[in-house]
Amino acid sequence: ALNGGTLTITKDGVGTLTYSAQHQQASPAVTDPGALQVVDWQLNTVQLGDNIAQPYGTVSSGPVGAQLKFAGDRLVGIDGCNSFTAKVNLGVGTITVSGFADTTANPCPSSADWTLVLQGATGWWLAGDQLTITDAHHGTLMFTEVPGISTAPSATATK
Repeated sequence: ALNGGTLTITKDGVGTLTYSAQHQQASPAVTDPGALQVVDWQLNTVQLGDNIAQPYGTVSSGPVGAQLKFAGDRLVGIDGCNSFTAKVNLGVGTITVSGFADTTANPCPSSADWTLVLQGATGWWLAGDQLTITDAHHGTLMFTEVPGISTAPSATATK
């Protein structure tokens, strides 16, 4: 039976389960670009597909080891195999990535799917330690803050 915020389930001869709703206020999303700086972000979810016409697309985990870091107007990272660098323009909830280039050329499986989303990104927000980057026509990327030692390339990487 449901009574207000309490759900009670009873089975004769077995027992009773009682669940109570707990109201937690969600943390507001952060859109201040300074919150992204000098932090390693580990890619953990890739949602491919047109976020407008096909809002749920194909969802998968990111390539093992895929990370990125914002450092001023530079973006550096590892796509799961190769290092990359790009110029980034961060605004309040907005992002533009340009000049994307691999800085290493290791032969490896393609990780182009998630980097295409990154290259076409237009929006971002931060909720707790979860960074979400979106491109309305290619998909959504979700990253988690990596505490401790950086494994992403330095912000001075060049091709």
